[in-house]
Amino acid sequence: MKENKFNLEDLPRQHPFTVPEGYFDKLPTQVMQRVSPALPETVTPVAWFRQFRTLTAGAVMAVVFLLAFFVPQYFDFTTASPGQSLAQVTDQDITHYLLTKVDLETAQLAEVATLNPPQALEFIEVSPEDVPVDAAMEVLQDESLPQSYE
Repeated sequence: MKENKFNLEDLPRQHPFTVPEGYFDKLPTQVMQRVSPALPETVTPVAWFRQFRTLTAGAVMAVVFLLAFFVPQYFDFTTASPGQSLAQVTDQDITHYLLTKVDLETAQLAEVATLNPPQALEFIEVSPEDVPVDAAMEVLQDESLPQSYE
């Protein structure tokens, strides 16, 4: 095998391409003429309601977070049994409620009379002196009437 050696120094030193006179002087001007001027970028405005919606959503999230954090610290949400809740209501409050808010029938008052005659007299606005003692004793001694509602 014959090895072919290539030597760069043996090649002629000529430039095979030529550049026209003043080419590099005119090049920037020619490039700028060919390139169209860049249009300014148009900024699309964000509608005000989108900005408002974003701000509102952030404010709502902040309020929900604050409520979730602070409300349990200042309020007690333990539920009491109905018996405990009713034990806190006084008899005077119950009587006042029944006198002002509830429309009671005479039959309902008769049921109350068997349990607590003085309380029944308050409902119908009758004093104990207006009721004959004999009639009250007959009602109290009647065994057909229920003695309590417990």
